[in-house]
Amino acid sequence: MSSHLPDLDGLRLLVGIARHGSIGGTARANGMSQQAASERVRGMEAQTGLTLVRRGARGSQL
Repeated sequence: MSSHLPDLDGLRLLVGIARHGSIGGTARANGMSQQAASERVRGMEAQTGLTLVRRGARGSQL
């Protein structure tokens, strides 16, 4: 498998962001800190070279 693709846990995190509309809500639902979830998203963005999540004052979108 290509090293440029997020792993299954990373994809689950992205699905959660789409469902909850925020990184913080997704983090709480998955029992992790918002900081850990944000770092994971940033890592996936660096890995793929793409912006995966648009962050804003009113939440996040894929």
